[in-house]
Amino acid sequence: METLDIILLLPLVWGAYRGFRNGFIIELCTLAALILGIWGAIHFSDWVAEYLVQNIDIERKYLPMTSFAITFLGIVIAINLLAKLLTTLLKAVALNGINRLVGLAFGVLKWSFLLSVLLFLWRPVQEGSWNWPSRADREASLLYKPMANLAPTFFPYLEELDWRSWWEREFDKVKDDVDDVLEEL
Repeated sequence: METLDIILLLPLVWGAYRGFRNGFIIELCTLAALILGIWGAIHFSDWVAEYLVQNIDIERKYLPMTSFAITFLGIVIAINLLAKLLTTLLKAVALNGINRLVGLAFGVLKWSFLLSVLLFLWRPVQEGSWNWPSRADREASLLYKPMANLAPTFFPYLEELDWRSWWEREFDKVKDDVDDVLEEL
């Protein structure tokens, strides 16, 4: 086993431990909360910004980020409360063991996918001046190639996306929505 394999294996072991400890419901809801929190904050933070403008004295330059953060946190907290309720119900009907075993598998899968995305995002840096891990280390590793190909295999469009431009466009939309709300007042 290569050093790179150990580096890649550590987060997977952590994911297995957390998945077993938390159970499938908590693990799934944590992932859903992150995804839905970001999506919801992108699409609904303008409503929160409107509320903030009408009810709180807040500087305009802080409004987009504050409304994004409040919307994101509200969604994440709501989903996590639902997850706790569902986990309590599973414990009551004696399905906690199954919940934990499926959580272990899901934790490994979740961290595998996260590592795959990170390795994907690291490619431009790796192909540039900083060649770490080296090509020899990548080829000798048992885990690197399957990990690096996991996310692009499930989501081939990742290869075509310009992430930086997308984020800039989305934040500009939020800023424009906030400006529209401010003009109406």
